[in-house]
Amino acid sequence: MGYVEVKIKEDIAFVSIKRPRGNLINRTLLRDLNKALSKIDVSVIKGLIITGSGSTFSNGGDLKEVARLTCNNAKDFSKLGQETFLQLSRIDRPCIAAINGTAIGPGLELALACDIRLATPNAVFQHPEKAIGLYPCFGGSVRLTKIIGRAAANKLINSSRRLTAAEAHQEGLIDYIVDEKNLLFEAQRAIHTDEVSKPKFRKEDFMEEREAFARCFSDIDLRRKLRKIAKI
Repeated sequence: MGYVEVKIKEDIAFVSIKRPRGNLINRTLLRDLNKALSKIDVSVIKGLIITGSGSTFSNGGDLKEVARLTCNNAKDFSKLGQETFLQLSRIDRPCIAAINGTAIGPGLELALACDIRLATPNAVFQHPEKAIGLYPCFGGSVRLTKIIGRAAANKLINSSRRLTAAEAHQEGLIDYIVDEKNLLFEAQRAIHTDEVSKPKFRKEDFMEEREAFARCFSDIDLRRKLRKIAKI
């Protein structure tokens, strides 16, 4: 289904992000993910594993699309991502992020929407938005605070620091580091053996983040900067 492929094997749904050149997240991919998730019959599965095709989980958002946003539509863009990831987090089964490679920006936000996160040793994690004048927009700031605490979350977001898998594990951002060849096997095992406690979020919990993201686009200089970076 477009940029998202779902395969049911035995009692597990495997959801793969398959957008060429880095699995960059844009509106089309979000809508594809939304549709794919809505079609999964949870009564026939014991869990869901989401991963990225190729050598990366997701290199982030599609900057060419982001650079075209305005104050008028940035909020809707943020809302689409927030509600799609909220749909994932509300699935009444364990949701596992099998992180193969980079999880940057919205890619990290996707991983944070899952209940358990496994990563390969070479995985890299980052919220780079502040470095270019933006703010996480798909629920990342809210979930990150819930997972690692407000002080650590603010530090990670404000610094735009990149974390290795080992550093991310130490921070509590990910649960396990596993060899790439064992990533999916260990993800399946986590479904059957790990206890999952799903945090309960409401749409209203993400409103402040959405407003903060939209305000960024009132800055004309920032919009020019984004277009220059995106080369549009």
